[in-house]
Amino acid sequence: MNHEPCVVRILFLDRDRAMTEEILFRLGNRFEIYTAQDIYMAVRIIKRVRPGIIVSEINLDEINGISFLLKMQSLMPNIVAMLLTGEKNPDALAQAKEMAGDIPILKKNIEHPELTRILTAAVELYRQRNKSQEVPAQKMAEKPVKPGTCSVSVEEDKGREEEMVLKLVKEIQIPSQPKLVMDIYREIKKKEPSFSVIANLVSQDAGLAARIIRIVNSPYYGRPTPVKSITHALTTLGINNFYKVVLTASLRELMSKGMDAKDFEKMWNHMLMVARVSEFIAIWMRTSVSPEQAYLTGLFHDSSMCFLLSKKAGYRKIILEELKCSHQNILATEMDFIGNNHAVIGGWMGKEWGQPKAVYTAIRHHHNHFPPTSQKSDDAELWFVLRLAEYLLDTILVDKKQESLESFENQGLEAVGFTASLLQMYQLKADDILNLMNDIVDIVEL
Repeated sequence: MNHEPCVVRILFLDRDRAMTEEILFRLGNRFEIYTAQDIYMAVRIIKRVRPGIIVSEINLDEINGISFLLKMQSLMPNIVAMLLTGEKNPDALAQAKEMAGDIPILKKNIEHPELTRILTAAVELYRQRNKSQEVPAQKMAEKPVKPGTCSVSVEEDKGREEEMVLKLVKEIQIPSQPKLVMDIYREIKKKEPSFSVIANLVSQDAGLAARIIRIVNSPYYGRPTPVKSITHALTTLGINNFYKVVLTASLRELMSKGMDAKDFEKMWNHMLMVARVSEFIAIWMRTSVSPEQAYLTGLFHDSSMCFLLSKKAGYRKIILEELKCSHQNILATEMDFIGNNHAVIGGWMGKEWGQPKAVYTAIRHHHNHFPPTSQKSDDAELWFVLRLAEYLLDTILVDKKQESLESFENQGLEAVGFTASLLQMYQLKADDILNLMNDIVDIVEL
């Protein structure tokens, strides 16, 4: 008995629209191809047509392509997954292969006859895996999407991610940077900032002034004698460190509103610890980015989670369940629940609060196993510092220090993306990281 050939739908996910259009043009007559330029498009297409083959670019904006495909494989075990990369750096390619495991990696400049051969083999592989579950050609999706397109036009797609972010920001009421903090920042950035002007600005908010004094007198700063005035704090800390304290005090006040006290203290202590460790690592590594930038990257990295916890019903439950198991799928879990993730929202907040591009870019990508760029840059350096700070804190706080050393040496760095090639880029070895971890213990105990 003859059966009609079964439809095997292929999704290409790549930020380069020109490339996906080229693939569609060249191969659309041979395969049923759908294309997407970001995760949001891809998820909608996957829900509509259930593709059997997903080909994803590695370096996506919202989530690393490898993490995305691994999540898709966990939800749809029989799919055939492949990665695309235009990376030419041998070390970066080796790192990608280490992280991808069994997922094959295709070069973006692959010839179309060769890509046709690979896709044909992938279609057959998918059919073998799904002999009893295939979709006959005449049975299309309940709400079919035209192959090669998404449910929105190019015009509608333009700026769509920003609109989605702003919609969620408005829903959970993430505040803009307070005007007083902006005024302080403008004065600090002048060629010749005035300490008296800054002190007068801070004095307009007695609560802010009190919080600043309290932070400066905390054990972390180790002052031999207490600081009693804003002017004294300025002269003691210097301009850049003082602004760092202003942002810390202001952010704490805004984040605590509406949150459960225990949840807030837990989140705040984590963010503050990551900030301090990030600052320490930047000094230890002698990075090109300032320790203050590293501190602020750590401080802001999970800031949006506090607003999600206080304003988004059900968020606390799904996040706590996810964190019990692993941090690896948290972005995909958030994507399912809120249509976005805390890293993207946190990056937006950092940008709106006037942080440098390197800071909000590192925040946006801090759950990715690959840096925002393959080259050594401020963006990549801050990403590395933040990722390393979080990892070392997890190692120190989750495990007993001595008990964690063996697992750290055997699998720790590789498991979270710190491959030999990445460490080499920053002239580090695993032993260096172990020594760094020993130094960080003192910060954790403050």
